[in-house]
Amino acid sequence: MNYKNYNLSFTTNNNKKNKRNELLAGEWCLDQTSTKIENNSKNLNISDKENNQNIFNEAKFCENLYNRLLEDLIIHLNQNDKFKWNKRSWEIFLGPWLNRYVTIIYDRYSVINYVLKKYKINSVKLIRDKRFNLLQQNLLDFRIISQEDDWNLKLFSKLYLNYFDNKKIKKIFLKSKSSNKIFGEEKTIKIKFWKLKFNYLINYLIKKYNSLFNLIFYKTSINNKKSIFLLLLIKKKLFFPYNFNFKLPKIIYLSKKRNKKIYSKFKLTKVEIILREMLFELMPYYYLESIKNLKYLNKNLILPPEKNVKIFTSNSLWLDGIFKFWLANAISKNSKLNCFQHGCNYGVTKYSYAEKTEIKLSNSFYTWGWNNNKKNVKKFFSIRSLFQKEFKKNKTNKILVVLSNCFKYVSYHNTGTFSSRRSLIYFDLIQKICAGSFNDYKIYLRSPPHDKISFNIEKKIKKLFRQVKFDEGNKNFIDACNNYKLILHTKDSTGFLETLALNKPTMLILPKKIYQNNFRKSALQDYKDLEKVNIVFNSFDKFNNFIKQKNFDIDTWWNAKKTQKVKNLFCNKYCRRTGSPLKEIYKII
Repeated sequence: MNYKNYNLSFTTNNNKKNKRNELLAGEWCLDQTSTKIENNSKNLNISDKENNQNIFNEAKFCENLYNRLLEDLIIHLNQNDKFKWNKRSWEIFLGPWLNRYVTIIYDRYSVINYVLKKYKINSVKLIRDKRFNLLQQNLLDFRIISQEDDWNLKLFSKLYLNYFDNKKIKKIFLKSKSSNKIFGEEKTIKIKFWKLKFNYLINYLIKKYNSLFNLIFYKTSINNKKSIFLLLLIKKKLFFPYNFNFKLPKIIYLSKKRNKKIYSKFKLTKVEIILREMLFELMPYYYLESIKNLKYLNKNLILPPEKNVKIFTSNSLWLDGIFKFWLANAISKNSKLNCFQHGCNYGVTKYSYAEKTEIKLSNSFYTWGWNNNKKNVKKFFSIRSLFQKEFKKNKTNKILVVLSNCFKYVSYHNTGTFSSRRSLIYFDLIQKICAGSFNDYKIYLRSPPHDKISFNIEKKIKKLFRQVKFDEGNKNFIDACNNYKLILHTKDSTGFLETLALNKPTMLILPKKIYQNNFRKSALQDYKDLEKVNIVFNSFDKFNNFIKQKNFDIDTWWNAKKTQKVKNLFCNKYCRRTGSPLKEIYKII
């Protein structure tokens, strides 16, 4: 134990001058815009928990916690709502949120546990907060709020006060906004009489002619709706504009079900007890209070049949809405779920909950070219670039630097995603790029999607580098790339695979501090091969030295036989293309 007395802070330190005896629980507490990470932490006391963190081992441990909690929760909810769902349906409905919940609780719990064991704490900064004040409407809202300081301080405070409180440690309570949550009965949605009759007629016809409507494409990431419509016609299937995008009403009242205890068939550890006791403090309204409305809407909106349907999708499991509830019902009625890979890192990074879950829940999972030993995993093509044309040669001197989403707080496990310490290392890389000069090339930055609700990297960069220009961002990514000579990626992202597949001059910086030991063995050599032809760099300095060579020319480098050969071999494994996309989709449907 470190015997120096510390005053503990769990979230961003707002003091202009940091006190020597103040201990920050982790590097997420740092002000990222003050200076570089190396200098920022020199005179600060920061818990060293993150220094030796093993994301893969943590992920596997949380996976076990998740599986046991899911079993208990299914029994609990079935007793209350009488669903006739199988386990796979329940996991489709609950899993994407439940895994994040387990990860967040375990992470915050282990931080407190570690700090109290290793350091002598004199005082701790907390918030007095009311019960159920952490609730959100759905998974998306939960994802957003889990990155905010105030929400995290409330959660740290609840955990500390309920499970770690020590009378010898002084509690300093900070001011914070909180609101009362009210118990009551939500009104059931009522569809207007004439609309209800119309919906009833259409649904009757859909069920009667089930075989004409039993092929569903929803959020597949295939960028050609006309082709999907044509395929349906070839297959003698009909399409109807289903009400999947119906907006659920905002929930106000709490259900009394939140006061019920979750009993377990397992012998529980301390963290598992906490997971069950805290669950209804954080479970969004979608999974509890919205059930009545979801049942009503599933019955009365115009939706596809549920029995024996073949469903194709990519990222819909991560969106709380009518579709997910309908899908859960359909899966328990002998329907088949087929998922297309929709993002980066799949088949490459050591651990990805999204990849693992989609494979587990799918009858067939279609990759962009890689394979594994699972029977339901099948090689396909890069779904996002199926109908795209290769880029034409560009004569400008502009480089587009593609920024990545990164996160302040841990909210789910993925060895290819950045949070806390890794986010700060990543931000340091972006600062080096912005401060650099690249001969006659002009750099522009492109903000990641949903940047303002995660790390807000654009705002931080603009504060530090007023001369840096950002791409307008009003064009989709592929269209925007047409305006640039070279695309420099700063993460092993979907965009990196897309520009490679479409033969756009592409580079990628993968800092060792972020990616070391986070690739699967099966992919490691493939990335080393990209390093040999200067497509991938493991540090900013190596990238900088290469691009600033005398007489360096992007087109000469990119079109060299060796570069193209290595690039094509990589693409054939991780972002395959085909000249007959319609034919290939037809084969699998």
